Parts: sequence; structure tokens; C-alpha cells
Amino acid sequence: MAVGEKPGTSWQFFRKMFYKANLAAQAGLFFLWVPFLIKVFSLPRLLKLLDYVNIAPFFLSTERFTASEHAALFSQVIQFLPNYGIGKCLLRSVLLYGFLPREFTTTTLVIGVHLHQGQLSSHSWIEVNGEPIAEPANPAQVFKVLYRYTRKRNHLSNHLE
Repeated sequence: MAVGEKPGTSWQFFRKMFYKANLAAQAGLFFLWVPFLIKVFSLPRLLKLLDYVNIAPFFLSTERFTASEHAALFSQVIQFLPNYGIGKCLLRSVLLYGFLPREFTTTTLVIGVHLHQGQLSSHSWIEVNGEPIAEPANPAQVFKVLYRYTRKRNHLSNHLE
């Protein structure tokens, strides 16, 4: 044991690494299904399904990961998997929506569009408690929000803006 190291610190490090690896593997398996699910179900129906089916691994409820840690991990997972013609931002957003633990007060999937010099672009992101996660800047300042689907703790709602 190194000087000043608390007993069990290295065990906690390896435990957290194990949980991250397991979460990445499960996210990768779910991610393979997401493009198919997006093409079969409408987005509101898919998100409602994810509200009722908790796909987050049950044992991770004892291991606390921040929303940003989830987003960073899923962004890495997505880089290695095919997107089947669906934007990676939407895939990442659906994945995060499904996997973010229910203890986050409010999780919102947001879709926006932006017209610049005749080019229409769209973007999807996740907001936790009203703040975008894993975004370099607030996308709502650039994109016109067209759709929001919000899952509140123990309360489900969705609405169009």
C-alpha cells in the first residue's frame, strides 16, 4: 500500500472499472437494437416503452455514475458500432435516455433543427435537470427545438413545443 493511500482504494478503483466495462458491454448490446427499434416504432412510442422498461442494469444503482460519465462512456461505445443510417446523436440520445438511472430528477430527450445558408441540419441531445450533457455548448442556442420528451422521477410526460 502506498503512503497516504486509504485501505480499499485500489479495490474501489477496480470495482468501478468493472462496472464501467459491464455497462459499456450492455450498452453496446442494446445499441445494436436501437436502430431497428427507431425504424419500427415511432420515437414517442419507443421512449414511452423505455419509460416502462428499465434497461439500466439493476446492480449499477449502488454504483453512482454521473450523467456526464454515462454520456462519455456511451459516446465511446457508439464510435465502434454501426449506425445503420441514423444519426449518431439520436442513437446516443436514445441510449442515454434508456440507460440513465431513474434517480436523476428529470431526463429530457430534445430534437432541434437549424437552417444555415440553405442547409437544414438537425441534432438530438439529452438534458438532465434542464442542462444539456455531453455537449460543448448549449444546443438550444443554435437549434430550434421541435420536440421534447421528458421523463420525470415517478412521472411520465411528453409534449411538442
